[in-house]
Amino acid sequence: MNWPQHVKWLHFEYCVLSKPFFEADDLLIIEDDDQPIGFAHVAYGANASCDAIDHQAGILAAFYLAPVANEDIAADLLLSEAMKRFDAVHCRSVISIGAEWRNSFYIGIAPGDALMGVPARDSRLQRWLTTGGFRPIRPTEIWELDLGSFRVPMDRGQIAVKRTASVGKVLDDADSNWWHAVTMGHTEQISFQLFSRTSSIYLEEASLWYADPVISGLRSHIARLWLMPLAAANLSQSNLPTVPQIGPLGPSTNRPDLASRDRTEANDRRVYLLSEAMRQLQLERFTTVRAVASADQQQTISILQRLGFRPVESGLIFERTTA
Repeated sequence: MNWPQHVKWLHFEYCVLSKPFFEADDLLIIEDDDQPIGFAHVAYGANASCDAIDHQAGILAAFYLAPVANEDIAADLLLSEAMKRFDAVHCRSVISIGAEWRNSFYIGIAPGDALMGVPARDSRLQRWLTTGGFRPIRPTEIWELDLGSFRVPMDRGQIAVKRTASVGKVLDDADSNWWHAVTMGHTEQISFQLFSRTSSIYLEEASLWYADPVISGLRSHIARLWLMPLAAANLSQSNLPTVPQIGPLGPSTNRPDLASRDRTEANDRRVYLLSEAMRQLQLERFTTVRAVASADQQQTISILQRLGFRPVESGLIFERTTA
């Protein structure tokens, strides 16, 4: 098969086959004249407590088809077979191709790290999903920061936060739950925490991850910043679990009920926390920081822009409600 160029066999071993919930029967391969031409990967999300798989939370983790004659017919056959698998376990809805923390496979090796849904440039896959009953429910964007040119922003708000708070680094050796441990087992985790100088009260946390340097070719010099789970941004699906808040840009950033002054102070704290995190990453010789944001999270995007992040790619999260 003309294997996707972005996926290497060694990376496939670490990011897919090694996961304890991988099932060979869920990897569907389509052939033409006894030659494989594509595959679809049927997967599932976690339950509400993130300690087991929930077969009603469907994820089409991967869908690839080499350019062939009658490819639309082949895509329809492959997608139809995948949907039969979801229907067989009474799956309520299916997300494609993965979004934020929900995806269970291919994290760090698929386009957009398998966190942004379907790349906007992939018109073939978008067409096949739409024909197959999926609909776009959320636009996403990948934002990147070049640490070589990063400069700490400084204004009155940042000075005020610096006087009253401090930032500490935490090596995240203990994963918060089973789901996080197994899906991110091929990565290293870093957290930065913001504390009050006067009372040592924990204020905010920024969590990042990068590929384990032991795995050659996975670009461990790129750190990925977890933003808020997209479920908190009012996605339509309700079958996905709520996980512990990860990252500093949580629901409070976008809450309309907060007073303007409170929102400004909260954003200033987050900018300061992330600035200190970026500065530390500079010292540790990381070259780039990447984040995936929902395109309608304007407060979140505003914070990224203040730090110097730039959009580099966009995507779409697709969903299909099953029968």
